[in-house]
Amino acid sequence: MPPSAHASNQSGISTARLALVVLMVMLALYAVDKFLARQEQNELLQQAHAYYDDGQVSLRAGNARLAVRQFQSAHVLERSNEEYLRSLAAAQLAEGEGAKARDTLDEILHKNSNDAQANLLMARAMLHGGRFDEADAYYHRSIYGTWPANSKSGAREVRLELAGMLSERGSRQELLSELLLLQNQGALDITTEKQIAELFLRAGSPQRAVAAYRNLTQKYPDDLQLLSSLGRAYLSSGDYGAARRAFEKVLSRDRENKEVQSGLAMVARLADLDPTSRRLSSIEKYRRSTEILGLTVSEIRGCLQGRSPSENLRPLLLLAQTLEAAKIKTTPSNETAESRLELAERLWAERAEACNAAPVSDEPLALLMTKLAQ
Repeated sequence: MPPSAHASNQSGISTARLALVVLMVMLALYAVDKFLARQEQNELLQQAHAYYDDGQVSLRAGNARLAVRQFQSAHVLERSNEEYLRSLAAAQLAEGEGAKARDTLDEILHKNSNDAQANLLMARAMLHGGRFDEADAYYHRSIYGTWPANSKSGAREVRLELAGMLSERGSRQELLSELLLLQNQGALDITTEKQIAELFLRAGSPQRAVAAYRNLTQKYPDDLQLLSSLGRAYLSSGDYGAARRAFEKVLSRDRENKEVQSGLAMVARLADLDPTSRRLSSIEKYRRSTEILGLTVSEIRGCLQGRSPSENLRPLLLLAQTLEAAKIKTTPSNETAESRLELAERLWAERAEACNAAPVSDEPLALLMTKLAQ
């Protein structure tokens, strides 16, 4: 091989070796750079999680303002983690920042409208703003949305929360529908069963409340509070005899129970007022119907507080006044008693609008009117 060719070959080998060395150095630098980037990313993720953990501690301790800042810091470091956003929204709600919570949740729901937890938080945010119809819609989206496998909440708990909202608003028909769906969702724990039984009373369905409480007292016969609640359910259903037996059973084992003593006094008062017994003479039925009419008029005048009655209410009050002033010269007929009861019921039906407030549900007149309306 000529010297020039040999030299040229050696030069080519040197260049190749140099290129290989350069490539290896570049790969090494790239690997180091990737390692450092991963290291930095891991440190950022760890820092974000630390902020998240601190936020949870602050939120449980009742320091929502601090929790908001901590969750915001976690979100800034790891924007892809939607749990940080959900926690931020929960903290904003706890801090009373409903509008900010809605903005935060919009960011999640824009990406995944089926996120059950975000929909639940949005329902609460809507409640915070008094937007009840929208809250109802978000509750249902949460119920039928997608829940994480490890979630401590779920569709049943959300439906129960929705039922509580409907109960507070007095939406009886909607409440009853949700309670029936809850009952059909399989085995329930005792706490949920108790809540459903009580909510049946608030939904204006005392017979279902009786059935629910009877079932509970059979399972837990030593629970006197359940037996007392069964007595209240019987009261609301108009079965005063069963209510008295339930209350007396409690009192036989707890003589100082003031709630049950009050329940028995209520039974006695309702038994004295109830005009539906077939054993009543015409005179006694007339006496009771007259007293019921008088109590109804007094209730309405009391809640009006000096305000003028409505156009619908005014003629009914005048008719009641006329009947109260009328003197019955002969033995009153059943029709005479019934006319007074009918007027009392018509007045009671106008009461809600006239008084702009619901009656106290466990007062004798309210309980009696519920029975008469059945």
